[in-house]
Amino acid sequence: KTFSRSTSNINTFEMATSNNERGSNASQTVSEFGHKLISPKFLMMGGIAACVALIIEGFICFSVCLFNVRSYIISFYYILFGLLTIAAELKFKFISFHLKIISTNSGRGAWFFFLGTLALGREWWGIIVSIILIILGVLNVCAGIRDVKNKSNDEKEQKLNSTSNSKELNISNNENVESKSSVVQLTESVLNKAYDSPDKIVNHIKKQSAYDDY
Repeated sequence: KTFSRSTSNINTFEMATSNNERGSNASQTVSEFGHKLISPKFLMMGGIAACVALIIEGFICFSVCLFNVRSYIISFYYILFGLLTIAAELKFKFISFHLKIISTNSGRGAWFFFLGTLALGREWWGIIVSIILIILGVLNVCAGIRDVKNKSNDEKEQKLNSTSNSKELNISNNENVESKSSVVQLTESVLNKAYDSPDKIVNHIKKQSAYDDY
């Protein structure tokens, strides 16, 4: 009975450890997948692909939609905003200079939300494009939050490094001051001894002069 109990305890312990390892591996894979989704490369490629789809939707509406001024204007906006977003994803200088709001991740997230609501239509392709744009907006906002956290962590590290460097400088300065004070004390003690025994110094000088005369 005791042997069977010990084996059952060992089996339960092994099962628990295996379940913990599986859970840790699953959480690790999920976190890695999330980091890949908000990576700059994935966001850039996804944004370009979604904007190409938006431009194609605009051209389709020009060719398929019935004559309607409103639909034509919206299709023109699809093409124009798609081209601007592709230029922002490729980091063109005039976009970062004139449209700073879509040159950051959080700004592009809000911009993709706007494009997703604008692209929403009755046709199935418009619904798919709008869903993809909204998902990209969420991912860009998450990437912007990550960038803000990383920036704050970097600032904290810089502050800690500056404080540690200042402490090291203060310690070195204190050591230099202590060494200088010890040298001053030594010289003072030597001078005090010399002034305390002037007769010895005079006799030593006389002896030295007598030796030189000899």
